[in-house]
Amino acid sequence: MKKLSIDPFIITKKAVFMQRVSDLVGLGYDRYVFGQIPINKVGYFSAKLHLNYCAFDNKLTAHRQRKKGYASSRLLLYFPGGIQQCTWILLLTPGNWPTHHQGNEKWLNPTEKRIEFGGYELVRHIRAGNSESSWTWRYTSRQYDDLRDSIVLSIRRHHTQHLETLIDTIWRSPGFGGVREQVKKFSDLIKAEWTRTGVGDIPKIPKGMGYVRRLPDKGKLLSKLLKEVENGDC
Repeated sequence: MKKLSIDPFIITKKAVFMQRVSDLVGLGYDRYVFGQIPINKVGYFSAKLHLNYCAFDNKLTAHRQRKKGYASSRLLLYFPGGIQQCTWILLLTPGNWPTHHQGNEKWLNPTEKRIEFGGYELVRHIRAGNSESSWTWRYTSRQYDDLRDSIVLSIRRHHTQHLETLIDTIWRSPGFGGVREQVKKFSDLIKAEWTRTGVGDIPKIPKGMGYVRRLPDKGKLLSKLLKEVENGDC
């Protein structure tokens, strides 16, 4: 059997990966499967998904297929370095199956089973001044509650240094609309809790956090990443 191989582009910046996922869901990709795979298996894995789902068709080919009533698929890959696992998500639009392949994947709908990644979840969100909802990222309930509890305990136990670390970590979060709303709540919480139980001067809280604007693709081809991993440079 001929060995499958492909050299896909792999995103290396977390916020870019998150933005690309929300872009596709916003464009109507309403089914997904999600997972991780060792970086040294990504080539075969990507080629197999392209064979079965046309996951790397260019925009023109995908558009023509959708006009014929076939579904389009896209495979997004994320590798942060420092570990051997690559995160992947395969998304599919409505339509007839794009190939003769009928897999056993358990497809999920992002409106019914939210896409979660790195402590964040993709949700519908209505921005101030808008009447229609859009897709954005926010902390999962679990992650939000963990951060909230850590803030309260740090203040009540007078662990100011730990609180400063939390503030730095939280305000470095990707500035998606949903995250910014939660961070504003954290700011109010810190000020209120410090007034009740804090000692000394309250740590400096940033006035706000930056927006995630349109981000350019940032990443590398798999072949280059594999060389860097092999050389210990990634």
